Amino acid sequence: MFIELSEFVREFRERARVQGVTIRPGECFGFATYAQTGPEPEFLAAVHRQSVVMRHLLGALLESRPAGIMAAQRERPRGQSGAAPGAGDAGYGAGAEEFFEMSPARSTATPGLAEVIAFRLKFAGFTPVLRDFLNRLQQDSTPLVVRSVEAEPVTNPALAEAETAATRPPFAPQVMQFTVTIEHIRLLVEDPPAS
Repeated sequence: MFIELSEFVREFRERARVQGVTIRPGECFGFATYAQTGPEPEFLAAVHRQSVVMRHLLGALLESRPAGIMAAQRERPRGQSGAAPGAGDAGYGAGAEEFFEMSPARSTATPGLAEVIAFRLKFAGFTPVLRDFLNRLQQDSTPLVVRSVEAEPVTNPALAEAETAATRPPFAPQVMQFTVTIEHIRLLVEDPPAS
């Protein structure tokens, strides 16, 4: 699994570079915890599933041509403690930044029926980038649910346009930072009970 995750990170760093998408130095796309070692045996299946879904999400996002990817986060696998091996190793991003907690009240998880894992992607671009990304997710057969979309003006000057306020037309589009929270759903039963 360590080699698989290393290849995943290498592949997406290269794809971002080729497409001119800005990423943080040492970006691990949500898997910095495993930059030096693979997952513990009890978390192999969960981390593998997360890597498969994250690969899918990042592929769709890169095809949408964002200006930059600021963060790729995932839920901590069930039962994994806060301190994991390799978290925060120099050159691989802070391990703590790869995780986020999804509020159970906002989740589609249904005990005994559906198991979900949540992901959060933060990226910069114009509104058509967001629209294209969401359309790609909708048209795909992967069971995904977009739980929230947030937008705010980009504060990172490296991702903003080179134009100054004096040269920019007053109503020109602005580069935005989008935060999209997504759940991947896995049904636990073949035929859900009738309501």
